[in-house]
Amino acid sequence: MQTQLLDIISCLSGEKWLNTCHGYKSAPETILFDQKWGTVSKFVDLPFIDEAFYGLSIHSYKCELNMLGVVINFSEGAHFVARGLKLPREAASLAPEGALSLLQKQMAKNTHGLQVPQECILFNPDWECYLTPNDGPFIDEKFYVTLSSLEKDLKAVGVKVDIEEACNLISHSLTSHVQTSAVRRIYRFLHKFNWNPLMQDTRSSQLWIPDQQMGKGKWVENWRCVLHDQNNLFDTRLHALDKYYEKELLPFLSRAFGVCDVPSPYDYLDIWNIWEASHQVSTAKLSSFFGQISENWENWDSDTRSILKRQCTMLPAVNTSGAVQFVMKEEVFIADDLQLKILFIEASENPLFVWFPPKCLSSPAKLLEIYTSLGVRKISEAVKFDLHCTLSASKIIDDTDSLIGKALIKLVLAFANMPMKEKHKTAKSLLELTVYGTEDPISVRYALQLPLQKRRLEV
Repeated sequence: MQTQLLDIISCLSGEKWLNTCHGYKSAPETILFDQKWGTVSKFVDLPFIDEAFYGLSIHSYKCELNMLGVVINFSEGAHFVARGLKLPREAASLAPEGALSLLQKQMAKNTHGLQVPQECILFNPDWECYLTPNDGPFIDEKFYVTLSSLEKDLKAVGVKVDIEEACNLISHSLTSHVQTSAVRRIYRFLHKFNWNPLMQDTRSSQLWIPDQQMGKGKWVENWRCVLHDQNNLFDTRLHALDKYYEKELLPFLSRAFGVCDVPSPYDYLDIWNIWEASHQVSTAKLSSFFGQISENWENWDSDTRSILKRQCTMLPAVNTSGAVQFVMKEEVFIADDLQLKILFIEASENPLFVWFPPKCLSSPAKLLEIYTSLGVRKISEAVKFDLHCTLSASKIIDDTDSLIGKALIKLVLAFANMPMKEKHKTAKSLLELTVYGTEDPISVRYALQLPLQKRRLEV
């Protein structure tokens, strides 16, 4: 019995047997009139069932007609509206409530479903080289056959036809996409037409990070993205967009979605705090970290540097086996005196000197400046020494060329790892030295105070 009923419904649904104001139509092509259609019907030509032909008793078969596919609810017939859109013969006959009804009801079928005209776009054939009709809330022209000739009328009821409005609406639906290919097309389209967000506050923007193997991906907040991450230093915390998008798109993504070019000082601080807590970091990452810090140091203001100085409580130091350890910065020193470095390394079980990369940075002096700015002391300035020598048994050496000659001065000026001003100062101090000579033994005792360990290291 049920099979026979389905066969009857299928047969009746496909035949044009219902009399309407448009002539005979199949059931899915017709509407059973009710009061909600009253205001809209004045300017929309709709295929209502002919009540004059069937009589008002036709409404008693509402359920049966619905089974056959007849539209009986206003919300279900929204897709008929744009197809039958027309202007009233007399503008005065258009009541305000009628116009409001047309604009407020979901009455246009687009590729995202049924939406109000203000949330729909008329697809321009010129955009086919950038987008597909499924990439945005475009009116479904396959359903309506053709709407290009109604462009002015559609614009009048709120449908977006201009490129600027289309870009804004497409951007609003951007995060509904879950396919990398679609997101790429939309990004290129927005870039091509120089789209800028209406709201300048882009802090809540999201960007698509593709999964290279799956063809899909995920949406992430803009503060978790940068354009470039040199040497993948922040690969566990930030997404570098230059890995996923072509070079031409990067300035647009930065401008439109508020993405920083490179990691901020606070990103460096965050990753440093992680290393401090775990006490685990490779020399390669340290080299990259300080290399980038050196490049950006001059671009950071004094307040930022002060924050880094206050927050960086530990610094890398090298122990006797060559391994890197994090040590409180009050107990590590800059090895600006080779003799003192050798003496104290042999005397201490704990690392005392800050780490320097095995391969020189572009400017090793810059790293020295950074360590100093972070509060690290030079060993030559931190050490105290006692000299035991009988000056009465010594004499001044007038000819110092054998000790401090041109060769030594040239070495200082050419190869000393310090700024040129410091090189000149060092060379001048060497030339001004007074040299004493004696045949008696000279003994020197060096002492280094380690405040946190509450001990004094002597050599």
